[in-house]
Amino acid sequence: MALFTETTKEAAIKKAGIARATGYKYANDPIFKQHYMEMKRRLMEQTTQTIQQASDKAAKTLIGVLDDEDASVSERTRAASIILDNAYKTQELDDITARIEQLERTLEEGG
Repeated sequence: MALFTETTKEAAIKKAGIARATGYKYANDPIFKQHYMEMKRRLMEQTTQTIQQASDKAAKTLIGVLDDEDASVSERTRAASIILDNAYKTQELDDITARIEQLERTLEEGG
């Protein structure tokens, strides 16, 4: 866990209360690496879930700034830019996903 709460390996080793050589031995152990990567993946999944849960509120905030006549032109323009950038990214992802699905269907059909 120290690897996830500290900014350097040295600090993580110190926090874990192990010798430096032991820490680097663990860092090079394939089983340890596998467990570390799995834990890292789980933490990122939790982070992604938290972000997704807040995305509706974030979108409403951006729309609120966009619609706020008291907001500065700069603030409204920035909100508009963020909304448009994300709309374009979403469309690009949808297009790429559709293309990949079509390629997969073509491959499954033999050709």
